[in-house]
Amino acid sequence: QDLCLAVNPPPFDKGGKCDSAKQGIVRFWKGWTERKILKLIEVLS
Repeated sequence: QDLCLAVNPPPFDKGGKCDSAKQGIVRFWKGWTERKILKLIEVLS
């Protein structure tokens, strides 16, 4: 959120770029974390 405010002044931080960037990061992070966990389970079993 702080990053968004730094890039876009308050009137512009509600939609567009910041939201899609945030969603992209979240999606990437979830996917990466899931892969890590699956790999860990594979190694442990």
